[in-house]
Amino acid sequence: MVRLPLEDILVVELGGRIGIGGAGGLLAELGAEVLLIETAADRGHKWRHRAGFAAGKRSLRVDPASDGGLLDEVLRRADVILASSDDGGPLAGVTTSGPNSVRVDLTAFGAGQEASGASDGEIQAMTGIMETTGLADGPPVPIGAPALEFSASLYIAAAVLSALRVRRRDGPAQDVDVALFDVAINALPTFLPAYFGGEQIGRLGNAHSLTAPWNGYECADGWILMCCPSQAQWLRLCPAMGAAELVDEPGFEDVPSRVRNRERLDARIGEWAASVSIAEALDALKTASIPGGPIVTMAEMAGEANIRHREMVREAVDGASGARIRVPGPMLRASGWQARVAETVPAVDEARAWLGDSVAASEIAVASEGTADLPLAGLRVLEIGQYTTAPLAGRHLAALGAEVLKIEPTGGDPGRTWAPHQDGLSYYFAFSNSGKTALALDINTDAGAEDFRLLLAGADILLENLKPGALAKLGFDGEALLRINPRLIYCAISGFGAESAYPGRPAVDTIVQSMSGFMDLTRDGETPLKSGVSMGDIAGGQLGLVALLAALEQREATGVGQEVDIAMQDIALWMTQTAWNGGDEAPPARQVLACAEGYVYAEGDGTPPDVTALPVDEAVSALAASGFRARPVVGIWEAAEHPLVAARALLPMTNNAAGRPWPSLGSPMRLSLTPPRVLPPIGEARALDGALRRRLGLHLAAE
Repeated sequence: MVRLPLEDILVVELGGRIGIGGAGGLLAELGAEVLLIETAADRGHKWRHRAGFAAGKRSLRVDPASDGGLLDEVLRRADVILASSDDGGPLAGVTTSGPNSVRVDLTAFGAGQEASGASDGEIQAMTGIMETTGLADGPPVPIGAPALEFSASLYIAAAVLSALRVRRRDGPAQDVDVALFDVAINALPTFLPAYFGGEQIGRLGNAHSLTAPWNGYECADGWILMCCPSQAQWLRLCPAMGAAELVDEPGFEDVPSRVRNRERLDARIGEWAASVSIAEALDALKTASIPGGPIVTMAEMAGEANIRHREMVREAVDGASGARIRVPGPMLRASGWQARVAETVPAVDEARAWLGDSVAASEIAVASEGTADLPLAGLRVLEIGQYTTAPLAGRHLAALGAEVLKIEPTGGDPGRTWAPHQDGLSYYFAFSNSGKTALALDINTDAGAEDFRLLLAGADILLENLKPGALAKLGFDGEALLRINPRLIYCAISGFGAESAYPGRPAVDTIVQSMSGFMDLTRDGETPLKSGVSMGDIAGGQLGLVALLAALEQREATGVGQEVDIAMQDIALWMTQTAWNGGDEAPPARQVLACAEGYVYAEGDGTPPDVTALPVDEAVSALAASGFRARPVVGIWEAAEHPLVAARALLPMTNNAAGRPWPSLGSPMRLSLTPPRVLPPIGEARALDGALRRRLGLHLAAE
């Protein structure tokens, strides 16, 4: 039987936040034994969905007053401890850990900051995420799924894998600090450019802030979503709609022009959409290779063709009641292992008998102390990535110590064109690609393909988010890649996965949100809405990061490389899981209330006081006095200038090649011993000349 990446790793899950429950599930999927600690007083957060978050784990119920010795011994022997010290639960103050334990603490604002236990919705309000979600002429809208908590789960899993790698290689263990606030700021790369470019940005409904056309359009029999981010796609779309004349229409000639004339552009496309059915519209988009799709409701999501094909909605048996509940299928798919499937939900305290004598007192070997290299020091990554998903994973790999070589077409990555710019470089592109070396390489040519083979031979990872099958058409399918380099880890991120009911179908964030049920949970009245931030893209890149770190651990055990298949639809669906089975208790009602100067977000039951005539600060105070949790709904400018951004170094400044200050994104994964690097902006793409070949250690191609 193939060994899973985290076999023999004991994870003790203390924290009550949803992000902790999600992280424990990811680590269990990778083979870890996850021991869920429960008490009689557990309430709220993940405990509203106890069965779903307990699936695939073991349960130990403790009374801190009488079982403190047992709990302390379990914690001393844990490889990983997952805690959330601000969740308000009975175990929030437990700090015991072992000499070899990687201890994670997920909080709202980070270690040493406000210990308020702020919720996912409150953080959305405080960081501009809520302000950017909603219709242009409507109020801000909270994202319906607890997206920041689940995003934190992915960063926690990546940080744990990184810390375990350091422990295995260098000896010492370390602590991990993850904050929802940091996670939220890291979700803003498409909006922060407006701040640094001096522009104001508001809600756009289902449109995109940096490109057009990108929106929902009503057909004769329903709605579709269309996403056309590049100039090449626009040139294909117009004739596919039977409107080739739009190519030459003034105001539509390039991406910035179409963004400025978005309203007129959407009206023209809306006329076409209204004249065809959903099926006809999707056929036209398929002909032009334009991402598009219908909106899938939660009632329909389990029957969606690709979700069904990838078996992403499964059932587990509740060990206490015998009832069957829905649980997510495994998202981490690699040729080197078969991820563990959660098939049962443990009865409360079933692990007490399993523990038996396993925690009896005995000596624990203590790992060494001292310094250590960054987790990925000495590794080389090749990235063929566009826009957000693969570039996000590559950026974090670079921050964790890897050398990342970004391969761009000779004409440049299309993301470089996205306004605003400074010194000729797109802020968006720089945020997504800091710390990388850009290479200009056309692998469609014989010479470019040969150079690509040379690069592959010396690489540890190949990461891409091209249209599925694009590399295979050039002779670089998974088998060919592993023949070139048997130790290569090849990760392909796509909308629907390499193993898909829609082979070769392109997809982007909005389509993934629409076809996973994610959009169905976020509504203004009857109108389903995408999240303002690109949660499908962001979480897809995060999942790729987790999978690559797991695959590296697997390679350490086997010595061989593997293929990794990441589907953005899988992770968007996974983030909706709290809506699948109801809940053991109702969450507090969430409301966005208009006041004299803007909006306030409020959580709580009952009728809130009338705040329509009050300034924001007074409205927050009035709501708090009535028992509601409340926060002002702020915009991107206010979020970027929040004191925590500076205190947590979330937008650190570095210098570009010309010596001018450039903003970067600070990592949300704070490892106490090996903190991720702050990296400078990417430079211009360079050709593989002799000097660069020698620096990269490549053998010169025959000339």
